Amino acid sequence: EERHPLPAREGTGLDLGADMTISVRPSGGVVFATGSIAWIGALNAGPAGRESDASLVTRNVIGRFLDKRPFT
Repeated sequence: EERHPLPAREGTGLDLGADMTISVRPSGGVVFATGSIAWIGALNAGPAGRESDASLVTRNVIGRFLDKRPFT
């Protein structure tokens, strides 16, 4: 299990953040979880013309789950 805090968005004056964890289980299952009450709202909160951090992380996680390679 790894924890990677999401840093505050520079230049906004907002102290935003989320805790994310991904855990690979011995059975081969994988769990991804976020500890943010605003994750859904952050999916569409990127600056004009730029994907939000939450959207990018979500897209990458879903893409990896759809990949046939096993997690290690």
